[in-house]
Amino acid sequence: MENGALRQRNVDVTTASIAAQCNANVSFSYLFDFYLSMDAGEKCSFFFNANTSSFSSNSFSAYCVEFDKLQHAVSIYKIKNGIPTLLQKQPGIYYTSGQSYLYRICWDKQIKCIKVFRHSTLLMSVDDSENSLPAVGNYIGFSTQNTAVTIDNLRSYIARSESLLLTVGANPSSIIQTQARNGVANCKLKSIVMDGADKFSPLVEKSIKVDYTP
Repeated sequence: MENGALRQRNVDVTTASIAAQCNANVSFSYLFDFYLSMDAGEKCSFFFNANTSSFSSNSFSAYCVEFDKLQHAVSIYKIKNGIPTLLQKQPGIYYTSGQSYLYRICWDKQIKCIKVFRHSTLLMSVDDSENSLPAVGNYIGFSTQNTAVTIDNLRSYIARSESLLLTVGANPSSIIQTQARNGVANCKLKSIVMDGADKFSPLVEKSIKVDYTP
């Protein structure tokens, strides 16, 4: 970590990875967004719906969005038991070294669709309704290949209806896990809307105090 951002500076490292828990059974649709800058090297991948935090495991299954600086492309893979299958590749995506791009990945489990945006531009959309992965993964994460990267402000959103039951507690399956500290709110609810034309609203947020101590 450096200045609040995740950084991997050594391009001589063949593969570097990091993972965090993210329950894929909370909602029918997810939106992940983050800022990514590739300073030098080859490629960086974002994984979601992963069944393990060990990306090199032979039992690893997940969806993967690969940002390829050398090939000027973005690709979406489905990985089952360590074997990747290319779902779609979008060429002509260029990356300026050191420039930070906002990426958004929308995963709709109901219609089996994955969309990738850069800032407000839709780069690609994939239908994986045939033989799609079960939505049972508990991890998201990043992996680099001989690449110096900076990743900042990773956020995970869940879709909701007009009302939503917010589960609270220290359990990783709870939606809200962070309590207030010394009477000060330590949790924020953030909301963003994507309409039928794939346009995003501004982000709004509200701090709330949570105390689940018996």
